[in-house]
Amino acid sequence: METDRYYKGLESKYWAGETNLIEESALEKAVREYPEMFSDELRSVFLAKNTIDNYKLSEDFDDAFWKKVESDSRSGVFVFSDFIKYAAVGIVIFGLAYTCTLLMSTDQTTTKTEISEISITNDTYDSPEIAFEKAKQALIMASGNLNKGQEKIKEIKRFHDAKTTIMGASEKE
Repeated sequence: METDRYYKGLESKYWAGETNLIEESALEKAVREYPEMFSDELRSVFLAKNTIDNYKLSEDFDDAFWKKVESDSRSGVFVFSDFIKYAAVGIVIFGLAYTCTLLMSTDQTTTKTEISEISITNDTYDSPEIAFEKAKQALIMASGNLNKGQEKIKEIKRFHDAKTTIMGASEKE
């Protein structure tokens, strides 16, 4: 009766995560010898643990695994350097489209006096101040968009560097 209470307390302690290795091995031994004293959950945990402990991979598993990885990487399913190229092109196109959109929206928000001044001259060549301001606005906007794109490229480069580090470490093993 006292051993029942001891093992029930040990089981509660196990589920709370407070047992040490010696207590766990004693609990495992008791579950094998007296399974009726313990809950179904605890019996299934130790049964699964014993099953996993008895399962071993074959000797050539590592070789077969790395051959499969190498053959898949060469098949062209996913080549990271191509992804970087396409991502860079996409960022540049997105930046240009965004710049054009902003230029169109700033052109529509010009005041009536600016429109009348521009319609009188009909060309920015005759008023270099307006041409300078428009060019300055466009270059500032393009610079900001390029800086945003560079931040994304840095993240992609960091990911690529991590991947090559991992692949280099796995090849050495």
